[in-house]
Amino acid sequence: MVGGIREGALAPLEDLNVRREQIPPLLAELDVYEKPVPSSCTGIEIEIADLESYVGSDIDRVAPVGSTSFRSRMSDIADDQAYRLVSDLTTDFIPFRSMVRRATGASAHDKAVREAYRRGRLRRSYLKGVGFAMGCDSPAAPRFPQTVAERRRLDAEAASVSFEVLEVPPAW
Repeated sequence: MVGGIREGALAPLEDLNVRREQIPPLLAELDVYEKPVPSSCTGIEIEIADLESYVGSDIDRVAPVGSTSFRSRMSDIADDQAYRLVSDLTTDFIPFRSMVRRATGASAHDKAVREAYRRGRLRRSYLKGVGFAMGCDSPAAPRFPQTVAERRRLDAEAASVSFEVLEVPPAW
């Protein structure tokens, strides 16, 4: 998690492109729609786990009850607020900050980092779609609420029912 007073104090170095966030190698040259290898539920699950180590958990991931304490959540919020406060204070002294960021390449690098993480999230979504099509269980496929799973079961049963058409009425 980005945060804290130390990180906030180093924010101007990012504006000057002296300090840069590195793009993780896994995300650097990611082909979003490449066929998963191996093309199995286990292979998809492993690749999703690798991606989630960089881009975070998907929205369908259920957090265990009591996994984070109130104190821990409040500490994270305070850490984030401290980062924002110190970062704002230390970057405000740079005149024409947006122009400096463009001239030093910091703005372009930040855009490349954001794009790499976006592609990682897209890849995870694509893999879950492939896993769903293959009939995999979560986390290699999306986790559905019970009503959606029940609807899928009913749709499968309805698809297996066939009707015999005895006569087609004439078209007038």
